[in-house]
Amino acid sequence: GIPVYPILRRNRMTKTQTRLDDDARRRNVSGAFSMRKESERFVTDRTFVLIDDVCTTGSTLVSASRTLLDAGAERVYGLTVGGAWTD
Repeated sequence: GIPVYPILRRNRMTKTQTRLDDDARRRNVSGAFSMRKESERFVTDRTFVLIDDVCTTGSTLVSASRTLLDAGAERVYGLTVGGAWTD
């Protein structure tokens, strides 16, 4: 019963993140997402959950979240299936 909206689109293909350091990951996905024009009306004052397969540095979730927040979302939460963190 939870609605799913494909409201983000990837502006450009990005390199795989697996062999990039933290700074390179952030640069790699910076500006990689935008709103689908037909979805802009769904965003304002709503809460969203972004789902990603794995979270290492959070760069992809941060980039996608910024896109939603800039478009007027009230809150954005991230949910991942797996994670890999290093000290």
